[in-house]
Amino acid sequence: MVCPESNVNSMIIVGAQISSLLEFAENKILLHMDPTDLLIVHDWEAVKGIIEEPHPGNDQKFFMTTLPGFDIDTFPFVVTSGRKSINLVNVKEGRMQIFVHEPCKCIGP
Repeated sequence: MVCPESNVNSMIIVGAQISSLLEFAENKILLHMDPTDLLIVHDWEAVKGIIEEPHPGNDQKFFMTTLPGFDIDTFPFVVTSGRKSINLVNVKEGRMQIFVHEPCKCIGP
């Protein structure tokens, strides 16, 4: 069975494994590309390029959430877990920086 909207509601990312994702606003998704980098997608198009991890080896971004008060225009911040640090991501500007320099390992249920 083929989805009739598959040509407009999907994308193929070659050479990357997506470990987690967060839809932070309607049709706006933050993807964790294993092992460490992030990608912002708007309406199934990549924007801002790849957001590189500032702390080498900080993989396992299995948990991502918006901060309380999140607003795409005035407070566009998402927090991600990581093996070496907890990071703050500005999804409006496409930047990531270390928020807490301690590990936050998230393992399944």
